[in-house]
Amino acid sequence: MNTLDDLRTILEREAAFDDTERHVRPAAVRQRVRTVRRRRAGAVAMAAAVMLVAATAGVGVLRSPSSPEPAETLEDVQVPQRIDVYGFPYKLASTHRVAGDGTVVLDPAPEGPTAVRLVSTGLGSGEATLWSGYYPVARVRGGEQVSPATTGVGASGLRVEFVGTPDVAEAEVAVYEPTGELAPGISSDGVVFRQQYAGHELVAAAFSRGADDARISAPEDLAGLETSAYCRSSTPGLWLHQDGLTAGATPCEDLDAGADPGPANESALAPPRSGDGSMAVYVTQGEDGPRAAGVDVLFGLALYRETVAPTRVLGTDVPPVLEQAGRTWQLTDVVRWDGSDFYEVDTSDDDALVAAAYVGATGGFLSWHGAPEGGWVGSNASGQASDSPSVMYAPVLLSGDHTVQLHLEGPDAQGRLLVYRPV
Repeated sequence: MNTLDDLRTILEREAAFDDTERHVRPAAVRQRVRTVRRRRAGAVAMAAAVMLVAATAGVGVLRSPSSPEPAETLEDVQVPQRIDVYGFPYKLASTHRVAGDGTVVLDPAPEGPTAVRLVSTGLGSGEATLWSGYYPVARVRGGEQVSPATTGVGASGLRVEFVGTPDVAEAEVAVYEPTGELAPGISSDGVVFRQQYAGHELVAAAFSRGADDARISAPEDLAGLETSAYCRSSTPGLWLHQDGLTAGATPCEDLDAGADPGPANESALAPPRSGDGSMAVYVTQGEDGPRAAGVDVLFGLALYRETVAPTRVLGTDVPPVLEQAGRTWQLTDVVRWDGSDFYEVDTSDDDALVAAAYVGATGGFLSWHGAPEGGWVGSNASGQASDSPSVMYAPVLLSGDHTVQLHLEGPDAQGRLLVYRPV
């Protein structure tokens, strides 16, 4: 997972402090991220997988309706009937019991995008964690009953583990599916350029069909602008062109990003230049062919403006706000890597998302530790030293997990640990 695309959707724009050997909000960093000055001999080589050990003791069940029912059916736990995921409405579609061995079977399996919430009661001072394969994806701790909604969870390989809970602890998984309604923005035929996404605000957008242009007015203020585009057709061989450019056409199929193309197709077009009164795109049959007249095609373009000032970390831009796992996250802490490898991130109040910017490393990895199974998951750095900075991302660090390892190799390696918090 070396890019945000690997981790799922996201942007790649960014943030405001000129790094040079200092931390972002140093006082907060000292309080929330504590370097653990210990080195692990023979340190866990490029580790990635978590050990699969099912903790089945004390696994209970909550009763599960066969069809969506009011939230009160989950043992009086208030589970919302509707939630928003990046502005898209989702509805409670089903609930699923935890089996005696801790497994969760989504039957029938969802066919499209979903969001899930873990519901648990009777935890005492312990916790319940929902795992999707190697990755813990949701957690409920003592004093809580419902986890935040999370996306990107597979329909198979799900299980719930209880740690430090009494035998009366019970759990169930609530599954949400899109209602079909779109997020606020400019839309056409089931597709929307969202009004907002991860630190970006929509300036203008337009859709078109067939041989016509999709055209928008370009603003006079060009600062912080970002482009996006979309193209969908059942006809093969169509290409999207930007008016005024002789090169850089894109196959239509590469821009079919579903209902939410804004962040998915970020930077798909060249930004407007000073003096441009407008921007436009059109579609041709073949890269150098005629306009796509008489062809069933929907295409469009959008301009967004960054609403969060950019930040430089080790000479590269890292996103100050990003979207991951169904939630929006904001960069709060930047910590200088000093070779100590191990850091503790404060997750006593909420989950965190961790990343690392690095340069000059011949290898290394970012991973976290502290899950009930005691394993490590994360991402590897590229294997060649480079003067160009890179960023790697790890999965969500659930509340209660806290130890992060940033290991970089090479005499010239430099790194920064990036910590994001839910907005």
